[in-house]
Parts: sequence; structure tokens; C-alpha cells
Amino acid sequence: MAKKLKANILEVGLSKARLSARRTPRSPHGAGRRALAVDPDIKINNLHRLRRIEGQIRGLQKMVEGDRYCADILIQIASVQKSLQGVAMELWRNHLNYCVSHAIRAGGTQAEAAREELLQLLRLMNRG
Repeated sequence: MAKKLKANILEVGLSKARLSARRTPRSPHGAGRRALAVDPDIKINNLHRLRRIEGQIRGLQKMVEGDRYCADILIQIASVQKSLQGVAMELWRNHLNYCVSHAIRAGGTQAEAAREELLQLLRLMNRG
């Protein structure tokens, strides 16, 4: 599977250099925030998952347009939600491995801000 994903990098026009981890610290707040670092394998996997989800969403639109049975549409919605949860878990993994661990090691206000951000994210993700 990993071999197939790496082969698909060329197909989608992504170079390994573009996917390499960024190590430049960014502002902890603001619209232009960027990840401290990005695991290239997580990024590749998430991009593939998001493309599949995009196709699932288009399928849902066609189901609604075609007046498909409500239960069938709800099943597909559940599938999309599960797929999005998978992307979210990989983003959590990357965030904890790079951004949060860096902030905690730095200590002080960075560590406190990271803890508060984690609490806010957990509250947001658990609203469901």
C-alpha cells in the first residue's frame, strides 16, 4: 500500500521535496498559521483520504439529486464522517508529535498555550 501511495505522488504532481517536514516555527495565532512540521507520510495519506472523501461527497450530491432512499444516503453520510475522523486522527498524531511536543519542551507560556489549545480542540471535537 505504501509503495502504491508513493507511486501516486508523481501522479498527483506532488514532489517529495514539497512534502518534506517544515522545521520553521510559526506564529501560534492568526489566519496564516502553519504547522511546525508535517510528517510527509501523514500528509500523503491525508491527501489521498481527502480525495476519496471528495468523491464520496459528490456521490452524496448525486444521491440527493436522484431522490435516493433516505437510509442509503444516511449510510453514506456515516461513511464520510468515519473517513473524516480518520483524517482528524492523523492530524492529531502530527500535531502532538511536532507542534505540541515542541511547545511543551519549550516550557513557559508556549507550554501553557499548547495545553489550552489542546483543551479547546478536545471540546470542539467532542461536540459532535
